Order: sequence, then structure tokens, then C-alpha cells
Amino acid sequence: MVMTFAVLLGVVFVLEIAAGIAAYVMRDKVHGIVEEHMMDSMQNYNATGHEGVTDAWNTMQIDFQCCGVQNYTNWRGATTGLGADSVPYSCCNRTQIQETCGMGQLDNPTQIHTNGCIDGFTAWVKENIYVVGGVGIGLAFIQIFGVIITCCFGQAIRKEYETV
Repeated sequence: MVMTFAVLLGVVFVLEIAAGIAAYVMRDKVHGIVEEHMMDSMQNYNATGHEGVTDAWNTMQIDFQCCGVQNYTNWRGATTGLGADSVPYSCCNRTQIQETCGMGQLDNPTQIHTNGCIDGFTAWVKENIYVVGGVGIGLAFIQIFGVIITCCFGQAIRKEYETV
């Protein structure tokens, strides 16, 4: 059983390496994929059962000081629960943030951020990619160490079993 654990841990390690290589190869497509999913998630803003989407959008728009994906007009037609000409309160300038400050701002954007979130989010990912990569490499070394220790432990058990 110990050797089975070592083999399975080795398989997980190989799959993690494969996922890392695939992510590197597809890095140019990530922007389009993220942008598409962001646009899709706007339809679930303020929808019942999608509170996580609402919280994620609010947090992102406040932290990155942005509104929408490419710009604030992406909220036109999205389900915001505030009206057809409104944006979420999280689009508002920091000095204006209140529940009603986004109402009517699609046609007259005086109190909201007009730049989109995709550029800020992409920049944040690029800034933190080395941290994510470092953590991944650290975990890989721990897994390799685990495979080695497990194999040594399995050999010790086998050797002890043979002498008895």
C-alpha cells in the first residue's frame, strides 16, 4: 500500500507538470477566455443563487477602480436589478460609493469609473504570476520529497518483512 501511495503521488506530480506546461502554452489565449467568462458572469450579477458572482464583481470593481469588462457600457443589458440605465454601486468613485450612486450612470457617467476591469485584472495576474509559480514549484519539491520518503519507507518495510 505504501508503494501504491508513492506511485499515485508520482502520477499527481506528472499531471501537475502537464497542467503547468499546458497553461504556459495557452497563455496567449487566457485573456480572451477570461474576458468571455467575465462577460457571461455579468448576466448573473444580483441574481438569486449567484451571490458569489455579485461579491466578486463588487470586490474587483472597487479594488481595481473599474467598471465592466472593457468599459462601463458593458453593464447595458446586464441584470443589475437597478434598471436599464444603471451600473452597480461598486463602479462608483470611492468618494461616491453608496447603494444608489450607480443609478442612471450609463447615459451620464459622472460619478463612476469608465475604464474596464480586464486590463487591471490582467496586470494583477501578471504581477503575481511569479508568486503562483514559486508556490507551485515549492509544492512540486515537497511532492518529490514525499515520493522519495515513501519509497524508502516501503523498502524498509519490505526488508523487515523478509528478515522475519
